[in-house]
Amino acid sequence: MVRDGADNAPVTGGNRSGGHGPGSARRAIPPADERGATLVEVVLTVILVGLVVVTLVSALFTMTVTSDRHRRLAVADAELRRYAEWLRARPYVVCAPAGHTSPYGFDALDDPGVPAGLTARVVGVELFRYDDPTEGLAGEWVAVAPDCGAPGGQVDEGLQRVVVELESGAGADGSFTRTVSLVKRTTELSS
Repeated sequence: MVRDGADNAPVTGGNRSGGHGPGSARRAIPPADERGATLVEVVLTVILVGLVVVTLVSALFTMTVTSDRHRRLAVADAELRRYAEWLRARPYVVCAPAGHTSPYGFDALDDPGVPAGLTARVVGVELFRYDDPTEGLAGEWVAVAPDCGAPGGQVDEGLQRVVVELESGAGADGSFTRTVSLVKRTTELSS
């Protein structure tokens, strides 16, 4: 009689090779590695992979939009500073009118090269009024009055603060406005 090595149970039949043919007395053991995935597992896997893909795509989209907005702001900032330097190099305008688009001569015919989609303009001009010029630089900034330069009117003492604004047109991420102030001074005025 032949004994099986696993549990010393007698093996009956004529097939000694342990095959599954007729006459084999081995116990049938279901293979553990052929277990299939259930429908619930497959659905959960698809949902998790979908969430990961959606998260990655939205992160890439956000990065692209943020990068573009930062680039537009950087270009606008550089253009605003270039325009302000262009205004700084212009001759001093005594009693520059506050309501004028640009008291320094900027118009469509004298465009300093502001790119399309951006609008640069002077939004305010203020004069520095000294409290007492003999005692130092104490004083305050005041708006240019309509009577500036007229006899008995406001006096321009040679120091102006010019507020320059650059505005973008409406884009995919909206419009924005950047502002910078510059100070112009002249020594040619008599006090």
